[in-house]
Amino acid sequence: MIDMDIEAALAATDSPEKKEQQLFQWLASLERVICRDVNGLSPLAKSYQQAHAEASPDIPALVKIIARLSASSSPRPSKPITRAFTRILKLFYSNGEAARSLSDAVAAFQNILAQKKIECLAIRLNAIACLAALTEFFGSKVSYMFAETATLLIKQLKGARDSEIALRHEVLIAFSGCLKGVGKSVNEVVWKDLLKYGKLGLTDKSALIRVDAAQPDDFDALLIPSLKGLEGTNYSARSSVANFVGYILASSQQKLVAAEPKTPTAKNASVGGSKSAAVPSSNANIEDEGVLSVEDMLNALQALFTKSTSKEVRLGLIQCYSALFHELGRAFVESNYVRIVKHLTTLVGNPKFTATDADGIYHRTLCSIILRNVVGKMLSESGQISALKDLEAGWLKKWSSLFGPEAPSSKWVLTFILDEITALLTDLGSASSVVSDALVESLFNLLQFPSWSVNASLSCCMKQFCVTNPKAIGTYMDRLIEMLQKDALSVTSAEKAEVLERLVGYGNSLSAVISSARVHPIHASFESLAVVFGISTQLVKAATTPSTSNAAKDTKIACAQIQIAWSLLTAMTTLGPSIMSVHMSQLLLLWKPVFPKLLPKESSENESQLLLSLVTRDGALASIHAFLEFNCGKDGGALVTVDVVKRIVVLLNNALSISTSVRALNAVNGSGAAAVQTPSQKRVQELELSVRKRLFDCFTRIRPLETFDASYVLLTKTSASMFAPDHELYSDKALPSGVATDKYGSHVDLSILTSLVWKEIEECGNKENRSGVAILTLREFDARRVEQMIEARVIGCLEYDFLAMLTEDVVPGIQSTLSLPISVDAVDASIKIFGLLFPIQPAVHQEAALEQFSKCLKYTGTKVSAGRKLAVQLNIFMALMYALKSIVGKTGSLASEKASAGIRDIALEALASPNAQLRALASEILGLVARVDTSGTFVNQLLQSLVDQIVNNREPDSRAGCALALGCIHVNAGSMTMGTHLKTSIGILHSLISDAHPLVHTWALYALWLTIESSSLSFGPYVSATLSLVIKLAMSDSHDPSFPPSTVPAGGTYNFMENNSAVFPCFGRILHALVGVLGPELASSTRMRELCFSLFEGLKHDTDPYVVVEAIRCIQQFIMFAPQHVDLPTLIPFLQEQISPRVNVHLIKTSAITCLYQLTQRDAGLVLNAATNLQLEEQCFSLLDTEVDEHVRAELRDILNNLLKHVAVDHPSRWIDLCKNILARGGGGGSSAASKTAAGASSSRNEDDDDEGAGMSKKDGPKGSLDKSKVHEAVVLVPRWRTQSFCISCMRNLIRYILDSGVTEHMNLAAARQIQAETPDDADLLIFRLADLIAISFNSATMPVKDLQIQGLYLLQDIINKFAGISDPDFEGHALLEQYQAQITAALTPAFSAESSSELMSLATVVAGTYIGSGIIKEFHPSDRVLRLLGGALDSCKAGDSFLPSISTNEKEMLRLSVLTSWAKLQLSSLKFQGSNRIIKDRVDVLSKLWVGCIQGTAEQKVDLSLLLRFKQRLQENEGAKNEIYLAATREVLAPSYKRCWLTILQAVCSLLPQQDILLTRVFENSAEKLQNFAVVMLSLAIESISMFGLGKKDSAELSSGKEEAKVIDDSEQETLDGCLICIGQIVAAKIIPWRYFENGGFADMILVFDRLIQTETLATQTLVIDIIKGIFVAYSDSISSDEGHSLAFKLILNVFFFHISNLSSNPTAAMTSFRPSTPAMASLFLSALDAITLIIKSKVFEGKAEQVTSLVFFIFTAILASDKFAADVAPKVLAATKSILESLADRPSQSPTTASVVKASLSTLLDTCQDWSNVDPAVLKNSILGVTLAITTSPEICASNELYEKVSHTLFLLISSGNDQLARIAIQCSRSLMSLGLKESASDVARNSGAIFTRTLLPVMYCYILESLPNLAANGLLDDVVKIILLPSFGSSVPALSLIVSVLVRIPATEPNVPEAHKVIFTNLLQIASQQQTKFREMMVHLTPEARVALENGFKSVLSAPPSAASPQQQQFGSGGAVTDHAGDESVAAPKIQLKMFGAF
Repeated sequence: MIDMDIEAALAATDSPEKKEQQLFQWLASLERVICRDVNGLSPLAKSYQQAHAEASPDIPALVKIIARLSASSSPRPSKPITRAFTRILKLFYSNGEAARSLSDAVAAFQNILAQKKIECLAIRLNAIACLAALTEFFGSKVSYMFAETATLLIKQLKGARDSEIALRHEVLIAFSGCLKGVGKSVNEVVWKDLLKYGKLGLTDKSALIRVDAAQPDDFDALLIPSLKGLEGTNYSARSSVANFVGYILASSQQKLVAAEPKTPTAKNASVGGSKSAAVPSSNANIEDEGVLSVEDMLNALQALFTKSTSKEVRLGLIQCYSALFHELGRAFVESNYVRIVKHLTTLVGNPKFTATDADGIYHRTLCSIILRNVVGKMLSESGQISALKDLEAGWLKKWSSLFGPEAPSSKWVLTFILDEITALLTDLGSASSVVSDALVESLFNLLQFPSWSVNASLSCCMKQFCVTNPKAIGTYMDRLIEMLQKDALSVTSAEKAEVLERLVGYGNSLSAVISSARVHPIHASFESLAVVFGISTQLVKAATTPSTSNAAKDTKIACAQIQIAWSLLTAMTTLGPSIMSVHMSQLLLLWKPVFPKLLPKESSENESQLLLSLVTRDGALASIHAFLEFNCGKDGGALVTVDVVKRIVVLLNNALSISTSVRALNAVNGSGAAAVQTPSQKRVQELELSVRKRLFDCFTRIRPLETFDASYVLLTKTSASMFAPDHELYSDKALPSGVATDKYGSHVDLSILTSLVWKEIEECGNKENRSGVAILTLREFDARRVEQMIEARVIGCLEYDFLAMLTEDVVPGIQSTLSLPISVDAVDASIKIFGLLFPIQPAVHQEAALEQFSKCLKYTGTKVSAGRKLAVQLNIFMALMYALKSIVGKTGSLASEKASAGIRDIALEALASPNAQLRALASEILGLVARVDTSGTFVNQLLQSLVDQIVNNREPDSRAGCALALGCIHVNAGSMTMGTHLKTSIGILHSLISDAHPLVHTWALYALWLTIESSSLSFGPYVSATLSLVIKLAMSDSHDPSFPPSTVPAGGTYNFMENNSAVFPCFGRILHALVGVLGPELASSTRMRELCFSLFEGLKHDTDPYVVVEAIRCIQQFIMFAPQHVDLPTLIPFLQEQISPRVNVHLIKTSAITCLYQLTQRDAGLVLNAATNLQLEEQCFSLLDTEVDEHVRAELRDILNNLLKHVAVDHPSRWIDLCKNILARGGGGGSSAASKTAAGASSSRNEDDDDEGAGMSKKDGPKGSLDKSKVHEAVVLVPRWRTQSFCISCMRNLIRYILDSGVTEHMNLAAARQIQAETPDDADLLIFRLADLIAISFNSATMPVKDLQIQGLYLLQDIINKFAGISDPDFEGHALLEQYQAQITAALTPAFSAESSSELMSLATVVAGTYIGSGIIKEFHPSDRVLRLLGGALDSCKAGDSFLPSISTNEKEMLRLSVLTSWAKLQLSSLKFQGSNRIIKDRVDVLSKLWVGCIQGTAEQKVDLSLLLRFKQRLQENEGAKNEIYLAATREVLAPSYKRCWLTILQAVCSLLPQQDILLTRVFENSAEKLQNFAVVMLSLAIESISMFGLGKKDSAELSSGKEEAKVIDDSEQETLDGCLICIGQIVAAKIIPWRYFENGGFADMILVFDRLIQTETLATQTLVIDIIKGIFVAYSDSISSDEGHSLAFKLILNVFFFHISNLSSNPTAAMTSFRPSTPAMASLFLSALDAITLIIKSKVFEGKAEQVTSLVFFIFTAILASDKFAADVAPKVLAATKSILESLADRPSQSPTTASVVKASLSTLLDTCQDWSNVDPAVLKNSILGVTLAITTSPEICASNELYEKVSHTLFLLISSGNDQLARIAIQCSRSLMSLGLKESASDVARNSGAIFTRTLLPVMYCYILESLPNLAANGLLDDVVKIILLPSFGSSVPALSLIVSVLVRIPATEPNVPEAHKVIFTNLLQIASQQQTKFREMMVHLTPEARVALENGFKSVLSAPPSAASPQQQQFGSGGAVTDHAGDESVAAPKIQLKMFGAF
């Protein structure tokens, strides 16, 4: 609720600070409520408002309150309060009720400005801001009042003093906003004043004013004055001026309209305004329509660029180019691309900029930034393809036709063009194949150009071309080898220098192509690699044996040959161990002579000999370094073994001795940067540096370090002398040309400064880690690429170190990947090796090194310049940081306290340095020292020193450095160590952040953030005070970004650390950290939550984009700890705005994407409901095109997958339509009309603005959510092929999600139609969009981009697999997909063309096999296209022909395996479909042979390489087989192909095993032994795969980009496991392998593998395992004679029961699985296990273990029968198994007493279960009593026991008398079976006795039961059964007994006259007995009493006289004749039917 008494509350507050804080909080909460009310409540927003009990605010009353507060000086309207006022006023007057008073509000603010008596600056600033906000936002509504507003603002500007920067800043910002709203109302007088002050502002001392002054604009007379604003400024000011210049020049391209005045509209005058007028249509003739031609427009900037002399101004002009092209838009850039490139080449080749190589590289890099990071990123995919064609046709062809340079600038232009072609190839990827043919010839023709720079760029371009088009690898290698062989070995001394350069170019290009084979090894020709190695060795030999005719010329030739040879060898070593293992010994022999133990004295060598020696060593060391880096393979394939390392270390030690004996250090002090020359032309000093650099790199790679422990001391001293030379020995008398001024105002010597400083800063800032060095990237992070051109950095390029391109992924447009000058690279390498070795030195050497460093740092002499001193200082600090980080990484330690103190003292002295880098590095070093030396004394002394320095030294630099050091110590030492010092540190930092100096409080704020982050929960007591202080400082003028110093610092460069621009980002970081400390307490503490949300609202709406970044990160904390208080209805549109093209700060987009990822993980549906226009998916897809950060791209893909998963089941059409739109607009890289149209549309919306445009695009701040035109702007997609590829993968995920959901209507057309008819709104079902899915797959499969074709085929395969079994309800007997056979065929056909790639054809063959074998088409005609294509591929396999032109041997093998896999699928499908059977039948002879060969090849993949090599060598000797020198590489390359195909082929071969004659006669030539051996191979492969199952799951999950990919991997592995088990079962069932192969542990090992599967895998898998064991005992029952492994098998099967039946086992697995409910899969497993256990018990092996086995089995059976979980499905099988086992036991000659006792105990347990029958499940009772009955009737000899029988009778009595009819029926049936035991003719004496016992005990029970329950028995149909049971003794009893039974029965009907059925049933059964035993019955009649005899005769008469229809229902129900049947499975007593003639004898 909104507090309407805020004014009273403020009046009651005494402190001004508290008043401001209270007002700030109130405004923040008011804004949250008003924003939802004004913007209109969506259903989601309404639910949020109801949940938080919010009512609609009283807008008119609040307007009055706001008006009074804005004019009040108590509380003072500080800047955050003012911003809140402006936002709330916009919201207020957007409401219809308050809109009528808008003019009154404007007039009120005008009155405030008009009153002279108001001296409070804050009130005036507030009035200006509010007035500008209302004028801008409401525009025409207040346009009539703007004249007065403009007059007042100009008066304020005129009256402002120079020191009132804030006032001037606010006025200029206000004018900018006003002009956007009501610019058309500006009169001429106001325009003149604005232009006047704008021109003055462009040259103002304050950079902030320069930023503001660039806002108003005019066409005339502003270009020259605006450029003055580029001098001595910062990035923000340059960007604003650049945006202004860009708009001015872009306006010159507008169409002239005579009716329009020359004065521009102010609305378009602003940079932030609409650009639609400045962007011409894509098909317009821009030159004819514009004011200026395109050339004139560009020449205007070129003239200024040429005239300028300052790097700063030229960089600003580069930014002007960027702003201009962004202003003109994508359509302009694409249509004028050639003109732009031509213009830039004139800049690159300008002689003024290429006077020196360093200048040429610098200016070429500037122009590359424009062409690559601006123009190149704006191009659409079709535009990139057109650009590639234009560059090739316009420049490469032109220059490649010449054999020499046309002009001196030619090499600069060509390298510029080649670098851009390389970048375009990288961007396009496989889409560049459309221009590959023309580009290939141009690149090869350019090899003739004699320039080292051009050749380096050309080689890089060729490498990238081969990476993106791997088909070219083999062609390139062959052509280059031929060119090199032609000239390299036959070159003579008479050749010109150009010829040698050309040969070196051939070698470099070939090396680059070879290195690209590392990415695509399957495309490389191993035969060509062998030739390359031979050429290299020949060149080395030729170079080392020169002739004596002309020594000088021979040296040049030798240098060229050596360079070619070692570059080729270096490239080959990058291919890994599989290649280099063949040449290992030769390589060691080539290295050895290069580094002899003794070297002749240098004085004895002339310059040419020394040059040759250095070139040789340089190349050899490069190859050693590459070998160490790329041959440390995994899985035992590493070549860098301990022995090899020792041999290499010997060589390196020799090289180190040689290196320290020459004059290398002189080169470090050489003047200037290294010239760009070929290595053979380099100065000797530079080569010495290169040798030393590579030597350090090699030692850095050596592991373990102890291998070269003898060289520790020498290496440490040598490396230290490189980066920190003694100033007394090596001086620079003149100031080097490499000295530059960095942005921190310091001079530095670039020739010796390490680049690791900048890399450390950039990495820290990029990773956003908690590091002190990262403070240097708090601002201008996005502008890093541009600012580094001004800072003290050297520019990298390809020419500096060509060999680095072979080992690293070099990208010409990215500086961090390029090589630096060798002097800088050598320093970097020395620092790295020093950091590695220093920690493992003894104390004396550590202390000596630190003493030397201290001497260098304290040097005060004049022999060296200040720039050199600073460079050495930075080098030393970086070396110490690397050393300390090594110690933190558990390598070494600081050997003494003196060493710790030495580092501490060095760092403490640097904290007061005026150089910000030194201070940051020193702070980080102090933190690391505190982490390494954690002794309390050391840390206490260190903190005390810092405190004393803060207190005593008032210099800002010193206080800032000490503050940062405090934060770094807390971060590194940790909260445990620093817990006692936390209070002191916080007090000091709170004091420092309140300091007025910007540098001090900025660094202190950063240090406070570090402290909070590291302290975590320990910081809890200080959260409230810190948060209050931050809010207080946020409203203070001293921390306001509008109050920077008024002057530019000394040195001429604007220092961003000398202002408050980084203060508010620090506030955001602190808020983020504080929320993390609060944690869940944030949700419960209202006060703290309101404070945090209030500060967050202020940060969220800041105009500084970097502040918004921190605010978004705070949102993520709020979502985590207080999600119920996050306003999602406003948050999601805000995040959408941040990722829109209008926001051009990459960090904002990254943070917003991460936040959206977090939200979609929590609730994707909520995010979709809150999204603007439901276009969140479109925005994410558009970002995928422009985003280059792979982590962010992964988050975008996860966001889209989360959204897809949410809507897939309910609304699949939404995503299908979206993907169709993406694919239609993209066009797969072609220049289709659709993509051009989309490009034009997106250009008009400025969608082409790029995040990565070198940080030079406009820095528009984040906008609010009120701009309706922005909110409702549609997203236009112009997707690139990578986005389209992901889109197709989304379609595959869509199908999978729907199938996983289990909604069958999606896959059933008939059911879907029914739903559509009943509820049309719910009929969004996948089956209706099947045609669209096939269309998507077809379109993708026919696109020109290979990757899209592959994705399309994968989608087609999924469609076939998932929809093949769906029938068409309109055509019975036909599949639904049958109607799409034309589309499927057309999609597959292009993949089989000659232009196809091997990967594509490989996949297409598999998909074709899947299609044919799916059963979609019942009958395939032989002429069918797909079948013909597949048949043709099989013919190629059979004949060994090439599938495609110019493919490698490995590609042929991969294709062969794929073809065989597809036919294997057909073989498997032929088992189901007759159509496939006919297809496969005619080819089975050929296929079986090929399949067997594939299985054997798979087996070779598993064999140890050394054994396989010996086998191959023997085969070569005996049979003349082909020599495969790269066997290891071939195995490695083909391993993925074999892994994909072997199982399918194995299944196909196993399916042929039932027809053994096919394999025996047609493959193995009737050799049974060969067939047996092959079957063993198949079995071994399957078991080996099973044994490895699950071991790679973790690695696969780590490599996968998400959970969905991991699930797919798991499913694939599960299919592999089940397939292997099925194959094993088939192999065993075929009984091809003799049992002897399973002996000697083989069977036992297999059982151990199966045991792991039983414990870990699914029930279906366990069932397969049990089936295998069962099959083994069935197949080999006669052969099994030993007990080996069978006990393990028996135990395994028992575990199946133990793991799923509760309370049987204490095994941990059983504890987790035994309580799971029963499922059909579990029942299937148990049934199979019961069969298996029955077979095992019956086997001969277990005859001697009957006692143990029977005990366990009956223990399990008893548990199953007594469990209700298995009563329905498993118990019947247990009963059958029990009968079978007891029969087998009974058949054995001897019975063990133990066995009998076990059986009896089990039966007794079952009977105990039945005692408490009322609490037991009836099914359990039934199974238990049936089990007991079955056991007794099956084997009465084992079960004989009077006690047991008595218990059985008692149990039956309980069940009969239970009153439960079902239980009574079961008990009656069991009683009948037990009583009839002795009635069988074959019954034993034990059986007869048992039957007699049950008769004696059960007969009275039955009689009592019939007497007591006669009506119920008759009603339930049990009477007949009971009567038959009572009559059972009559068959074997005496006449008196029979008379007694009959006497009893004949009296029963009379007792119940109401039960007529009793009379019929009783006398019918008696009549049956009489007919069966006539003699006995006659005798019995004599013994009857007269009453009984009469009753019997009457009963017979009534039965005989009854009609047939009146037959007893019991007879109809239970069978005719009333035969006595054994319901438990015994034989029936013979009882013929009753015949009437029998009764005539009575």
